[in-house]
Amino acid sequence: MHQGNPGQVAPYSATTPGPRPYWLAAGVGALLGAAGAAAKNARLCQQGKLDGGGAVRDTLKEAAGLGLAAAAGVAAGQALRLAGLAGLLGVAAVASGAKYLWDSALQKSEAPLPAAACCDEPTATAAPAKAGKAKKN
Repeated sequence: MHQGNPGQVAPYSATTPGPRPYWLAAGVGALLGAAGAAAKNARLCQQGKLDGGGAVRDTLKEAAGLGLAAAAGVAAGQALRLAGLAGLLGVAAVASGAKYLWDSALQKSEAPLPAAACCDEPTATAAPAKAGKAKKN
């Protein structure tokens, strides 16, 4: 039990009950990621470049990615016991790297298959030439 002035909050430690800072960072990161993606996707929907289902999927992916990145950054900062400016830069570096890996993994999983891999018919690479007389200049 924390001893001190009544109403004083005990400092955080690994044995303090309650949510860990990386869980809080994950929640805040997910919230900010969802807000930013929703704003971007609302504009794309208004312009007709994205449908509602695509907007929801992209918003969820961004929220999950930023939540995981924020949690990874804070967890790394705690594990390395970084504080002050070094802690802030360390969290930012790890979170940026985690988000980069998340986006790279999703981009590879969403890559369209080449036409030859998904179709039975060969694809034409060049337009057929027109038959007929050549024009004179």
